[in-house]
Amino acid sequence: ISVSIDKRNSYDSFSFELFYNDVKDMIGISSDVDDDGNNILLYNNFDHVIFSGFNCHYERIIDNQNHIKFVYNYTNPQSTNQEALELISDHSLRINYYYDVVIDKVRLAFSSKYSGEKFILDGDNKTILDDYVTFDLISIFNLEKFLEFKVGCKNIFNYKDQRRLLDDNYQSDILTSYDPGRRFIMEFVLSF
Repeated sequence: ISVSIDKRNSYDSFSFELFYNDVKDMIGISSDVDDDGNNILLYNNFDHVIFSGFNCHYERIIDNQNHIKFVYNYTNPQSTNQEALELISDHSLRINYYYDVVIDKVRLAFSSKYSGEKFILDGDNKTILDDYVTFDLISIFNLEKFLEFKVGCKNIFNYKDQRRLLDDNYQSDILTSYDPGRRFIMEFVLSF
């Protein structure tokens, strides 16, 4: 069930959505130990998980060259099975700022992402993953109507959870995959 309000015009847009999602047999990933004592990941069906919360966004075209967007999400997951709630943050916020260096040709995109506290389970052990903020800077070149080229850096300040270097294989696997640190990207986009 969801209810939303949207407002759009040529310079700004706003949306707000309340949601309630009662999921039966949700497929998720859990951890276990095999016969040799190795940590392994398994796919499970979780009987019952409820997601409720709200999403909102605000986007503003400031002028021909400046554009900003805010997106905030609040999620309140509930389940009798804690494994179904792993790696879900209650709060997340994203701010995107775009500057057109050359209108319709060259754009700089600066974004910041906040992700709230979450947890992972390893048997009976619960590890809290701290909230964090990352920053990205991407240059976007519109070479033709159908061809776009992107180059930049994600996670500029190289945020990584320091526990990723622990000897515990399961935790270090999770910690290096949910945000692996600074990455340089290059991408071609063809539009037909």
